[in-house]
Amino acid sequence: MSERSDKVGGKRPMGRATRSLVFFALVTFCVAQVAWWTVHATQRANELESAAEALSARRYDDVTAAFGAEDPSKLLELARRQRRMFLLEGGTFAILIVFASAVFWSALRREEALRRSQDRFLAGAAHELKTPLTTLRLGLESMAGGRLSEETQSAYLDGMVAQIDRLGIGIDNVLCAAGLRMARPSLQVVVADLRQDVEAALHSIRAVSDARAIRLDFEARAREVPVHRDANSMRIVLHNLLDNAIKYSPDGSTCKVTLDTEDGMAIVRVVDQGRGMTTIERRHAFEAFWRGQDDHVGGSGLGLHLVRELLALQGGSVEARSEGTGRGSTFEVQLPLAVESAARSEPAK
Repeated sequence: MSERSDKVGGKRPMGRATRSLVFFALVTFCVAQVAWWTVHATQRANELESAAEALSARRYDDVTAAFGAEDPSKLLELARRQRRMFLLEGGTFAILIVFASAVFWSALRREEALRRSQDRFLAGAAHELKTPLTTLRLGLESMAGGRLSEETQSAYLDGMVAQIDRLGIGIDNVLCAAGLRMARPSLQVVVADLRQDVEAALHSIRAVSDARAIRLDFEARAREVPVHRDANSMRIVLHNLLDNAIKYSPDGSTCKVTLDTEDGMAIVRVVDQGRGMTTIERRHAFEAFWRGQDDHVGGSGLGLHLVRELLALQGGSVEARSEGTGRGSTFEVQLPLAVESAARSEPAK
């Protein structure tokens, strides 16, 4: 089966400022049309009134003049021209009404989508916070009873540290997403070795994978992969990708992480053996607050969204691929190399 993919980075929805500008332009145009129609209709009424008065007084030449015609023979042509104008005006108003209705309906749909995404976010955030807290509480209560062996207490402590890390990354995601929505963040972009970033991210999440006996394999063909990147943003990107892979992988499986260079780009691939993704899930995976309908693993729905946004700010991109449900997923990150010569891969020692 050929691998299907959905590339992120297509056209984005119209921004709030653009929507407001279009809305006010539409309102202004409609008001101007109504004003013009009113003036024109009043003029036609005045002409009809003058013609009626002239007709009552049997001043037939004045009747023709009242309608703006040079002589009675021109009245038929004038009537046809007026009919075409009224039809054109009516068609214009009909188009405006349809367009305004479409804009209004689109706004309602966006509002409904926002409400659903907020509901999903609240449910996911509550689960994301409640689960680690419940685990921590149970662990502390068990340890407080004093009936655990030293080996068991050590295992409990490792598990609680992993849950604290999970809480930390969840809070970081929420704060980072809020910062991205409020203003464009100021990144401290410097040249650094992406391989060191990946290795640090793997080390930081090792306790989470070990708790579920998930093996993390890392392979890199280059000793150094220099890129322009912001350290904190890259930490969030890599941790979210690894956390996502572990979260959706079955216990005892393997997640493979590779680092390579190709055509002046640094490429990080995170491959898991998890539940995979449907076409709809791939299409919406990087949207804020979005989670699959049958998603029972929790999460706020912000992790992958932040991956895309933070990479875009650093000139990078992310792509999601999957052969379907039950076939695992692959997330590929691309960042421009800082030095052209770094594109030459060297065997890792």
